[in-house]
Amino acid sequence: MVADLQGGNRILKPFKWYRDLAAKPRLRKTEGCFLIEGRRAIGQVLHYCPDHIIEIITFERDLPMNYAGPRRFVTQAEYGSLSPSITPRGPLAVASIPDKVYSNYLPEEPGTRIVVLEDVQDPGNVGALIRAAAAFDYDGILLSAGCADPFAPKVIQATAGSVYALWLRKVDDFIASVKHLSSQGYSLVGTSSIPAPAPLQNIPQRHALVLGNEGNGLSRSLRDTIDHMLTIEMNSGKVESLNVALAGAVCMDRIRSHRNT
Repeated sequence: MVADLQGGNRILKPFKWYRDLAAKPRLRKTEGCFLIEGRRAIGQVLHYCPDHIIEIITFERDLPMNYAGPRRFVTQAEYGSLSPSITPRGPLAVASIPDKVYSNYLPEEPGTRIVVLEDVQDPGNVGALIRAAAAFDYDGILLSAGCADPFAPKVIQATAGSVYALWLRKVDDFIASVKHLSSQGYSLVGTSSIPAPAPLQNIPQRHALVLGNEGNGLSRSLRDTIDHMLTIEMNSGKVESLNVALAGAVCMDRIRSHRNT
């Protein structure tokens, strides 16, 4: 599939394949892989789950990374044409997508704390929420079909290499999946701008934090399933609302901090 250090006998992918992998969600699903860019993010993956790295593309001969797998050397100009970033910073890795990300079936043991995203469309927000969920020890993220693809380049950039730290499911039958979580004993926790916060002591360990679309919030069908609503107290005279990623991180921290007291 890819080249080794000297080029070897492997079949080299055309440069267009890498560019299409960055641009086309369907190709990522078909090929079962995606791109990660930058030493820090790649190094994070190599440290925790090195088997997911398939190939590294770089213009640096002396690449300070503990990686013995296939490397493809390109010129700096060629690298610039492959990078999905406006300002390429290298190196670039091809990494495998975990199994069942795009299935409608949740893991047999989903864990105790889950994040649920309904139509969060901005890739930066999705990536930041994946990173926050990993930081605050959530077990997985359930995404609706209307969310940004979790393996798009801007999402991966925002995760800072934490994309393998928890399970991901991007499902077609989203409401049914949320109701399944509820039937399995998960309390559904939403966020609201109305100052009627649910006491934190009422939020059980086994819960799903539900976050909605950047502009519209939660849909009516999803709001009807919510068991608890949390309100983030803030100076509404200075700020009307918070970015969904920031709001999600604040809620995760509040819930965890309360349970640790």
